[in-house]
Amino acid sequence: MLNGAGIRKKMVFEVYVAALYTTAKSNDANAIINAATPRRIQLDMLRNVESATLYSALLEGLQDNLSAAQYKALAPKVAELEKIFMDIKVANKGDVIMLDFLPGKGVKVLVRGQVAGMITGDAIASAMLSIWLGKSPVSDSLKAALLKA
Repeated sequence: MLNGAGIRKKMVFEVYVAALYTTAKSNDANAIINAATPRRIQLDMLRNVESATLYSALLEGLQDNLSAAQYKALAPKVAELEKIFMDIKVANKGDVIMLDFLPGKGVKVLVRGQVAGMITGDAIASAMLSIWLGKSPVSDSLKAALLKA
């Protein structure tokens, strides 16, 4: 079910609408990040963004929310994420990117309704959720909107 949604702005530009889906509504970011239930972040693109730029933003979000040791441990998974986004090439206005966080499996990335890749492991799923819900989210106002339960 929809937990909350909001717009990601970068400077003055609206980049995407992010929506958080959970199995039960919650305003507890840590509980959602560490939940043993499926969760989804859906990004509805509001402008064209090169995949390298989008990946760079995700990478920055990971680095802002993980310790150096956590980041190092996840480096192979982050490399898989990079490959997925480099293969996408560009996220166009109107495209939908879904990040499905599946307990015991990892993160399934869907772009334009097609599976773009799967990154195994619960640690990468929690780390990626922290991009929007962690201690240093990409946007405080977007985090608040996602947690509007």
